[in-house]
Amino acid sequence: MKKILLVDDEPDILETLRFRLSAGGYDVDVAPNGAEALAMVRNGGFDLVVADFMMPELNGIELTRQIKADPVLFLTKVILFSANPDPNHRKRAMECGAEEYLPKTQGAAFLAEKINEALGSSEASNAQPAAEKAASPPAAEDTQFRRELSLLTRSLTDLLRLAQSTGELPEATRYAVESASRVADDIRKLAEKSPTA
Repeated sequence: MKKILLVDDEPDILETLRFRLSAGGYDVDVAPNGAEALAMVRNGGFDLVVADFMMPELNGIELTRQIKADPVLFLTKVILFSANPDPNHRKRAMECGAEEYLPKTQGAAFLAEKINEALGSSEASNAQPAAEKAASPPAAEDTQFRRELSLLTRSLTDLLRLAQSTGELPEATRYAVESASRVADDIRKLAEKSPTA
């Protein structure tokens, strides 16, 4: 089982990601800051560290540098993420040795997908317990689920359009609404795909 360390000073994000990744079959630990994370990495054997770019005590960049400079730890993969869309942040993250730099605004599902990719694309399917695979819904239930998902997505899209039509939004709000619109569009496309046999 792959071992992941999530590092962020925002407890809500930690818990949401921990839940998603644990459900995917990963062994997940959390740390509230970079200093505590570094101590855990030195004691732990983590396959991947996912850390916020900006944190108190030790930020994501410095955490990555220290991991990559350690001859014992340097093979540990690191993904940095942030709510800040500044392209210079991505550049700095990649220069210090991070595997990827991801925007938090894309949501937990997007982050979990990228984490799966960083650990190997087969990990997500291999990590799914056999009992869970056996409990997959029959085609009729799958079709009903997709229909309901499509309806919910349309409702979400309508609400986002309403938010956009209320006038000029603050930059951060506009960015969040645009990101949510992209996510809603991706969900809609998934819901419209034919159920697999």
